[in-house]
Amino acid sequence: MPAVQEYAKGIIVDELKAKIGTELGIGKLHFQPFNTVQLDSVYLYDQFQEKVLLADKISASVDLISLMKIKIVVTSAWVSVL
Repeated sequence: MPAVQEYAKGIIVDELKAKIGTELGIGKLHFQPFNTVQLDSVYLYDQFQEKVLLADKISASVDLISLMKIKIVVTSAWVSVL
C-alpha cells in the first residue's frame, strides 16, 4: 500500500499546486479505514513565499457516497501543529 499512498500524494500535491499557484508539501499520506485520510508534515506558502501553514498532522474524514461520485466532501477535519 505504500506505493499507492506515494502515488496519491504526488497527485494531490501536483493538483493543489496547480490550483492555488503556491508551494506546498506533504511528508506522508496515510489512508485509514474506512473514510479518513491523514497527511503528515504539511507545509503551505502564500503567493509572497511566506509560510502560512506548518502542521504535524492533518486528518480528514470524507463522505464515501460523494467519493463514489468523484466528489470530495470533507465531513470533519483535525489539525495538529508542530
